[in-house]
Amino acid sequence: MSFYELLTNDQWVPNYKIQASTLILYARFICCTILHLSLIDEVDFGLVMMKYAVNHPYKFVKPHMAWLAGFM
Repeated sequence: MSFYELLTNDQWVPNYKIQASTLILYARFICCTILHLSLIDEVDFGLVMMKYAVNHPYKFVKPHMAWLAGFM
């Protein structure tokens, strides 16, 4: 209901209108896709670090800090 209110209330509608051309939107989509694809390796490495910290807590003085390092 709050999403509907944001899209239909005249006070908020001007904040959500698209003011870019179709060419700009295609360029944004391509840049967004490239950005996400370039981050796949870093996210995967972080997940591996988090899983290692969860599966081997005895190897760390503070396993929650090791998990947090992988999360960051």
